[in-house]
Amino acid sequence: MGDSSQADGTLRVLTANLYGERLDLERFRVLLKDHDPDVVLVQELSFRAADVLAEFLPHGLLVPDHGYDGRGLALRAPGHLQILPMASRDGLRARLGPPAWPGSVEIVNVHLANPIVWPPWASLRLRRRQLDALMAHISGPAVRLVGGDFNASPAWPVYRRLTAHLDDAAKLLAKQKGTRPVRTWGPTPGTPKMLRIDHVFVEELKPLDAQVVALPGSDHSGLMVDVQLGQ
Repeated sequence: MGDSSQADGTLRVLTANLYGERLDLERFRVLLKDHDPDVVLVQELSFRAADVLAEFLPHGLLVPDHGYDGRGLALRAPGHLQILPMASRDGLRARLGPPAWPGSVEIVNVHLANPIVWPPWASLRLRRRQLDALMAHISGPAVRLVGGDFNASPAWPVYRRLTAHLDDAAKLLAKQKGTRPVRTWGPTPGTPKMLRIDHVFVEELKPLDAQVVALPGSDHSGLMVDVQLGQ
């Protein structure tokens, strides 16, 4: 995709929880080369993975970490970047528009707290504060894409609250094909995926395609979505 997206108005977005230092960096490099995304949203970003990501997408905001709080929003072309204040772990946002991009859109990357970290009541309280901040930000209408690791399957209240305002791109496309969205998380790298907790939500955007891609070394798969940006 890449430069060709400038011609047809298609934007390719990949969201991926990289599982810190466990990620297979060489195969991640191959993934970026083969799929050529325009925007990459990452969670659990290590310093070494940030270097690989910057090779392919030189713009954006990368905040690597030695633990689980690393994150990044990487762009093929320049955009207006900001922090989205959230409890414990801020989100990242970018406003894209002409002439660097074929249309205008806001991109938001979030990584919500794991709800089963002990003590669970503290984790759930933290998630509620994070979600409140996100919902306040997206309360107004906009051309928008919100992606990341939400640590929430469609059965969770977090997902239901988000889909009251935004569309689940993978679900929309699966419904059109008469299939089900593919699960994205398993308990350990290499094991079958059990839950769909990585999402791309859209507002005033038409999703064109969604695919789940392998992230060797991570307990997550990546979710890649193409949307129609230019009209």
